[in-house]
Amino acid sequence: NIIPETVELAGTIRYEKPEVQETIHAEIERALSIARALGGDYELLIRRGAPPVINDERVVDLLRAVIGDLLGEESLQPQKKGMGGEDFSLFTALAPGAMFRLGCRIEGDPRTAHHPRFDLDERCLPIGAAVLAEAALRLLRQGGVLIAQPALATSTVEPSGAAMRSPSHRSETT
Repeated sequence: NIIPETVELAGTIRYEKPEVQETIHAEIERALSIARALGGDYELLIRRGAPPVINDERVVDLLRAVIGDLLGEESLQPQKKGMGGEDFSLFTALAPGAMFRLGCRIEGDPRTAHHPRFDLDERCLPIGAAVLAEAALRLLRQGGVLIAQPALATSTVEPSGAAMRSPSHRSETT
């Protein structure tokens, strides 16, 4: 067997609950520390990306009601949770919000939103504007303010380029 002098690993860390992030990072650090016990060394570089999107249930309920009233209940198509990264989470970490998909794909076009040649059916834009405007009007009529929950009001994202470091053998994750 040939054992290389150095190894570089890269990957992505995804999680649903913000409190799990530090546990994952600590467990990676613990696993890599075995290298030292065996006479090796390592460097761990973790670039923190966007936290998970946390939809505020009050906003979800409001949007469900608005979409149901404006577009019909059949327009509501609940989605399974995904592990995709989304920078919209930076907004919901600071204020109550909810992410929803408008459904702007051109019929029969397989390209998704992150495809470099993605195109959308622009007829969805007035629908999205109507949903958001009606949601804002209803919120104002209900008293006007949703207060951020303290646990959700703090973003754990560090400024671009910031990272956690440990000595030597390099492993990178985002």
